Amino acid sequence: MTTVLRVLTGGRAGSLFSPAGDVILLGRHADCELRLHPEIDLSVSARHARITRRGDDWLIEDLGSRNGTWVNGTRINTAVPLHAGDRVLLGDGGPELRFERDGSTAGPATDRIRAAVRQERRRFLAAGAILLVIVLVLGAAALREFGAGARWQRERLALQQTIDSLIATGRQSSASLQGEVAGLQGALSESEQRLQRLRTGLGQPRTQSGEAEEALRRDLIATTSALRRQQLAAQLDFQLIQRRVRGAVAMVWVEYVDGERTTGTAFAVRPSGLLLTNKHVLHGTDGNSRPARVAVRFSDSDQAFPARAVAVSESLDLAVLQVENVLGDVPAVPGFNTRLDTIPAGSPLALIGFPLGGEPERDPTASRQIARPVVSAALLLGQGGGSVEVQGLGAAGASGSPILDGTGQVIAVLFGGRQSGGEQVLIGVPARAVTAFLATIPE
Repeated sequence: MTTVLRVLTGGRAGSLFSPAGDVILLGRHADCELRLHPEIDLSVSARHARITRRGDDWLIEDLGSRNGTWVNGTRINTAVPLHAGDRVLLGDGGPELRFERDGSTAGPATDRIRAAVRQERRRFLAAGAILLVIVLVLGAAALREFGAGARWQRERLALQQTIDSLIATGRQSSASLQGEVAGLQGALSESEQRLQRLRTGLGQPRTQSGEAEEALRRDLIATTSALRRQQLAAQLDFQLIQRRVRGAVAMVWVEYVDGERTTGTAFAVRPSGLLLTNKHVLHGTDGNSRPARVAVRFSDSDQAFPARAVAVSESLDLAVLQVENVLGDVPAVPGFNTRLDTIPAGSPLALIGFPLGGEPERDPTASRQIARPVVSAALLLGQGGGSVEVQGLGAAGASGSPILDGTGQVIAVLFGGRQSGGEQVLIGVPARAVTAFLATIPE
């Protein structure tokens, strides 16, 4: 029975490791059997974890690493057995590995493994097809120099067939998403439209090849960027993130003393019903409005609860609400990831909030509106100057949304955005500043 560790994310993503002995040391140090990338996988300790064979079984244990080890979403403190399909996370938000054993019965994990294989196959085919398009377009420029009209015609037909294949692959990926994540469907549709334009451009007369080639290059860059966003976003387990966070997110209604109203997003940070949102949601963008009434409605609920302001930050766009009249505890986010330095730029992220009031009511006959949040994908652009910037979906009502890493931990709180190069850049308060603010509020 062959044992394999497949690296799913991080600097060694896509690589496979088959152990030669009974002990596998995981880490960034050069003496590790499975060495993670020493410069990219910064959440991994030098000697992070160890996997040991005991008979026919394999067990994994954390070696006192700085950022911990997770198996199937649970942090381990002792040696635990590994089963086919189990996922190992080295450090909070760090590289993810999958434990595989050929010939074993994976049980409930089988469907998950097959889905992951299909997803990786689609990403491989799409990436290979894009490279083929680039090579062929560059080859078309050389053909112009040699005046080989007949050969160009053959190459053009090959390009059109390649683009047709890419479009079909994109449609398959779109169908597999089943509308679960806002933004990914739109990105896939955008890629398909750009590829259609590429195909149309290939049909133009060869006398316009100079302009056509420049347009092809621009579209190739844009299409490659879109596919990269989709492929990175597909690495996130959105179902896991929603299970951990969705119940803690709420829509906020604020009515000011002058009668004006606004909506925003908040999320529970303590089971007692303490919610975090933006200061400008409570006091307006000019900071001069006074809230007369505040109400919150948690995700997938039609029940509204009154809330009151507890604290407002003087220096950050943050405010804290206390929901009232709730019996028992409320779901809270699993925590904050303050080590943003361990998440490289370009990493996939998630947002959950209520842009434009959230998803529309599916049942037009419903007498009370149910608060349904929008779940969207994002990419980390960087941090600096006391803020975090991501590329993602934002609109009025999204203010106060949690920006989440792959484990569902909050890395920032959304408070604004801008347009840059045709893309929407969202800006958030980093988790380190958020936790420092929350520490000033008594339990």
